[in-house]
Amino acid sequence: MIVHGIVVFYEPNKYTCHAEKDAILKIKDKNILKKCKIYIGRYKYGTIETATPCSMCAKLLKKYGIKKVATLPL
Repeated sequence: MIVHGIVVFYEPNKYTCHAEKDAILKIKDKNILKKCKIYIGRYKYGTIETATPCSMCAKLLKKYGIKKVATLPL
């Protein structure tokens, strides 16, 4: 399977780790991450709000070579 993008949603009180980290950990072949674009949004009360990665997640994205980051809604 070739992954062209990762969609990340934050949902309050649902995750024990940040959504970006969770998405990266679920992908077994980390080399494909360099080709991915990550889409980040916050899911709140049935709507999608704009969100940006925190400093920890931004470092994690950089570590795995993910350079294309888009915030939702587009």
